[in-house]
Amino acid sequence: MEDPARDNQIFVRKNNVALTTDMQVYEYVFTVPHETSDNVKLTFELGATDDFAAGSITIDNVVIYQAVIDPVLYNQDFSITGWRAFLADWLANNPEAELVIVDDELKLDITAVGDVANTYELQIIQDALALGTGGDNEGHISLEAGKTYRLSFDAYASVEGKINIAFGWFTGPDWHPYYATEEEEQPVITDTIDTYTVEFTIDSETDVTELSVFKFEIGSLFKDATGAHYFVVDNVNLEVADGEDYTDTGMIVNGSMEEVVGWFLHVEPGAEGSMAVVDGNLVVTADALGSESFHVHLHNGEESTLSAGNYKFVIKAAADTARDIRANLIVPTGGYYSLLPDTKWDISLTEEVDTFYLDFTIESDHFNNVKIELDFGNLGEGFVSEAAAITIYEINVFKILA
Repeated sequence: MEDPARDNQIFVRKNNVALTTDMQVYEYVFTVPHETSDNVKLTFELGATDDFAAGSITIDNVVIYQAVIDPVLYNQDFSITGWRAFLADWLANNPEAELVIVDDELKLDITAVGDVANTYELQIIQDALALGTGGDNEGHISLEAGKTYRLSFDAYASVEGKINIAFGWFTGPDWHPYYATEEEEQPVITDTIDTYTVEFTIDSETDVTELSVFKFEIGSLFKDATGAHYFVVDNVNLEVADGEDYTDTGMIVNGSMEEVVGWFLHVEPGAEGSMAVVDGNLVVTADALGSESFHVHLHNGEESTLSAGNYKFVIKAAADTARDIRANLIVPTGGYYSLLPDTKWDISLTEEVDTFYLDFTIESDHFNNVKIELDFGNLGEGFVSEAAAITIYEINVFKILA
């Protein structure tokens, strides 16, 4: 039976395509929201627009490719923060909340507490699902039997009360704690920001084969509360005892709430640069460029996997002042050679948001060692290299299936 709600539905639309008198290639990457068994109509709308001009329009070589997106590039839209919320959905009156990063702090913004009473009915979780690397309740933290750990964090809330700290793993719906705070040691959160520490030891006989999930369980904090509320946490760090000292385990991802998960900004001595996620987009500010293009550059480590085939490199970006940037796909283990046809891709940015495309072919496999890099330093003679704030709306590399 046909769904009348889908009659004449627009799947995707691209507005304001600015034509010139020269033949050019125009490209648009889109995602179809759902499958359809009906025929889909492709339409070029050539009527009056704000910049309408009468004339002859020539269209040629119209092709639609299927894109194979995963797993070429991790956190390509910068939406992964490393944290997710869990809200009980089985109550007569369910809670409503959104987990957001505001002023470099992680905030559970609660619009309705509902019938929350138990600590596990509101949670902030770091697991493979939150990191975009696996499924729901899959762990990523490797604890060691016989080791002593110290968890520290800053927190405050709209109400005062205790919260639970928990490390453990799941088999289906069953929770197996490695550690959870007893009631007498649960941190008491107030409406004033403070630093809290919890120390615990994993018993030497514990089987720690399973990777651990980490959770703030905060439901009981809001028992009997009404109206809008919040819980804020920052500077989460897990350390392990090393003699009388503690050292960072590095196993809490984005504990500062300032990281762009999966992306890194390299700044050489003498250059100056910073990055942050602003309104869901990555903003790189290059204040002092250095003498080489790579002296300020954004990269994804050496984490991308590219096999042989035809690819498209997509960058959507703008700058607060016109300048050029350089993009590349490099194989560091192979002498830092480029996979791109001209060994680099130079792009001219303006204050207008634009999407840039580059087609390339890889003749042989390169597994787990491709570095995606954007250079914001001094590109040299013939290029516009200016201090600027560059906003990146998307970086994408995908294989195309003709």
